[in-house]
Amino acid sequence: MANKYRYNYGRQANKTLPDLELKLPVTDKDIPDWEFMEKYIKSSHSKPLTTKNNNKKIPVLNVDKWEEFIFDKLFIIKRGSSLYIADSEKGNTPYASASGENNGISDHLNVQPNRTGNCLVINYDGSIGDSYYQPEPFFASEKIVTVTIKNKDMNSYIALFLASVIKKEKYRFSYGRKWTVESTMKESIIKLPIQYRNGKPVIDKKLGYSKEGYIPDWRFMEDYIKALPYGDRI
Repeated sequence: MANKYRYNYGRQANKTLPDLELKLPVTDKDIPDWEFMEKYIKSSHSKPLTTKNNNKKIPVLNVDKWEEFIFDKLFIIKRGSSLYIADSEKGNTPYASASGENNGISDHLNVQPNRTGNCLVINYDGSIGDSYYQPEPFFASEKIVTVTIKNKDMNSYIALFLASVIKKEKYRFSYGRKWTVESTMKESIIKLPIQYRNGKPVIDKKLGYSKEGYIPDWRFMEDYIKALPYGDRI
């Protein structure tokens, strides 16, 4: 995984993967030290993660019946704030930056949170297009936006479903083609499952989420994540 930066949608690993060089611990005979690797992972002292969802039926993702929604009509999008980290002391507040690792948290600082949590984070710089759910209060940097749903309370299950769909679009952007908040992000389109009744789409006459009146099926999204293996451990 540490080598993923070498590849992207336009430079796939299908031909070069066999020649990828991995740096590994070795024995005094210059062979991979498999015993060390095994002991190292076991030394984490973490309990094996269990799930009751092994035999649970996962809802079918019928993407052909999904519909498109515009970001700006579906979400409340807020840009983060600038912070000069060099002047900040270490502390307890998670600092979310445009990182592609550690759920977007790059540090913990002695600053006041500028977000209350229970929201999505989307990187529009750095690791562009990566999206994460942040459950607790944190400080959002200027290189990310925070996203909540208009007229709908978010929860971790819905957020993780949305984050997974958003990440599928990251191949469209790069350092030279950023996901600018004012233009491309607000006008971006996300395709989601919608509510049906008697085989027909439920239409919101107030057009709250889309100009066609489609309503995202929040219940389906939540149930889908809950049904996945380990979804009961979120």
